[in-house]
Amino acid sequence: MERMAYRSQGLMTVTVNRATKLKSTDIGGRSDPLVEMTTDGRYIAETEMIPKTLEPEWNETFLACGPCKSV
Repeated sequence: MERMAYRSQGLMTVTVNRATKLKSTDIGGRSDPLVEMTTDGRYIAETEMIPKTLEPEWNETFLACGPCKSV
C-alpha cells in the first residue's frame, strides 16, 4: 500500500523569471508586484515583493509536491 501512495504523489518545479508591462496600482504610477502560486485553490508559494516597479525580475524557483491530480 505504501508503494501506491508514493506513486500517486507528483513533484512540480516552477520558475518565475519576470513580468513586463504591468498596470500601475499605486497613486505614484508604480506597483509592488509579487506572484502567488496556487493549485486547486491550495497555496503553494509566493515570490518576494519587489517595490515600485512595473517590470519586476524575480528569477525564483519553487518545488511543490502533492497528489498527481493537482500538481
